[in-house]
Amino acid sequence: MKILATLDRPAPAPRVQEVRKWVWPYDGSYPIMLLSPPTPEHLFALPGRGDVVLSLNADVFPLDLLERTAERWKGKPVLCEHWDMGRHEDHIRENYVGYIESAISAPGGKILGVLRVVDLYWRARLLRIRLEGKLGEIGLSINGAVRVLESNGFHLVTGFESYDSVDITDRPAAGGHFLPI
Repeated sequence: MKILATLDRPAPAPRVQEVRKWVWPYDGSYPIMLLSPPTPEHLFALPGRGDVVLSLNADVFPLDLLERTAERWKGKPVLCEHWDMGRHEDHIRENYVGYIESAISAPGGKILGVLRVVDLYWRARLLRIRLEGKLGEIGLSINGAVRVLESNGFHLVTGFESYDSVDITDRPAAGGHFLPI
């Protein structure tokens, strides 16, 4: 009998790699975009501030701020309900999907990450949605308190006060979504 691959050393054959990509979500990990300009026009240079990302709810995020703070989303809870500040612990427990396993800054004002799903219902639901080819339609929204300067209806984010959660939503203002696998 010839052994082509083991669990700790998969075979380099393209078909095996294709199968590995297929089974990756079975462990509950999903690549995600935590923040991204909704369109290329939402990434531009702001005089005196450098390159910025404009979200759909008129928040302006300087790229240097996103690059410095991207990793702080690591370990934050992912909840199945978009919420306002002031939730209690029971609400968080009832809506807990998983956590952000890793988060990094990427070129173009993006924050990429990996979501680890621990709730069994959500693990099965996301796997079904992925198999239907609709995973990219699920939005994600970062949720935290920010310091802002307000002018003409726009909010220039000057810093994050807290990194509270990442919420699953159908209307992500800052372009967060699941990445297709």
